[in-house]
This record gives sequence, structure tokens and C-alpha cells, in this order.
Amino acid sequence: MFSQITLENLAVFRKLEWQPHKSLNLIIGENDTGKTHLLKTLYVIARSIEEYNKRQIHSESWGDRIAKKLLWTFQPAHWELNTLISQGQSKLKVEVNFYNESLYFTLGEKNTTTISEFSELNGQFPEFNALFIPAKEVLTTFEAIAATREQLEIAGFDDTYYDLIKALRLPMTKGQIQPDLQALTFELNAISCRARDCPYDKSRSM
Repeated sequence: MFSQITLENLAVFRKLEWQPHKSLNLIIGENDTGKTHLLKTLYVIARSIEEYNKRQIHSESWGDRIAKKLLWTFQPAHWELNTLISQGQSKLKVEVNFYNESLYFTLGEKNTTTISEFSELNGQFPEFNALFIPAKEVLTTFEAIAATREQLEIAGFDDTYYDLIKALRLPMTKGQIQPDLQALTFELNAISCRARDCPYDKSRSM
């Protein structure tokens, strides 16, 4: 999905360049070092593309969708996007390679609820369903969280929670979940074995 990521002046990141592994990535670090900011940024990009492709208002640009997703995912101070810019800097930029298409967006000091520059979506992306699993418990307060957005339209629980709840409401596809989980489990075991130099059945590797 993502093969190249560059963040400039986003929160704690003055400049981050990263090429994710195509199979599995582990992000480890101390508190307040930007792990969640990185993951939420990738989530915003993937989810905004997904929502843009399914949009009902065709006059809406990807930049409009990115701006809304940033606001509801990060819920920045004073509800202003420019507070995501690193302290002392005037502009942030995010560049990614997503399914082999180069995408970017920028925002500056005057951008409170909009994106200043963004790339056009020209490619045809495969169908996907991006989800961010928050660390906090959400299942026991499922309907209460949904109500804050659907009935009250108030901030508090960001889009990572709300999108997960909407996905959990969808009926499961019979006969599909188990094989997918089995394949994923095998692949994770294979990666672990390669790291520990232990034998595994390569013929079953995806």
C-alpha cells in the first residue's frame, strides 16, 4: 500500500523519511515521539482516498476530504489545522507513494480548516478498507461513542474510533474471515522464523 513516506514539519517531525516493509512493520518508541501522529497521518491518507472514491458530492475534492479527515482524526487545538505544524515552522508537507502513485498535501499558517496544496487523484486504486485500531477499549461503549458523532456532532472520540465502529456494524462475510486469518497467521509465523533462522514451509508463503 505505502512504499515511501516523507513528513516535513508535522508535529514532532521536522523531517521523516521512511520506506515501510511490504509485509509487516513494527513502530516502537517512547511516549510523545510521534508514533501515533505517523500512524494517524497514514490512516488519514488511506481513508480519505477510500471515502473520496465513494463520495456522493462529486464537487468535493480530495483536498476537501483530507482537510475534514485531518480535523476529525487529530482534533487539533482550537479546531485549527495549522496547529499541526511543528513549532516555529510555517508550513508542513506530507508526501507518500500509495499503490505506486505519488501523492502529497501541504498546509500553512493561514490554513485553519483547509489544505493549501494537494495532488490530484489520477490512479485507479484497488478496493481496500483502512482501519485504525485504537489502544483504548471501544466495544463496551460502542453506541455511546457513535451517538457523540451521529446525534450530538461533538468532538472527543476521533475518526479512528468512529470509522472502526462503522466497520464493526457491517455483517461479516461468511467463509472468508477464517481463511484470511489463517493466511495472515502463517505469514506472521514465517516472518518470525526468518528473523530467528528457524525452518518453515516456504511453499505456503504468500
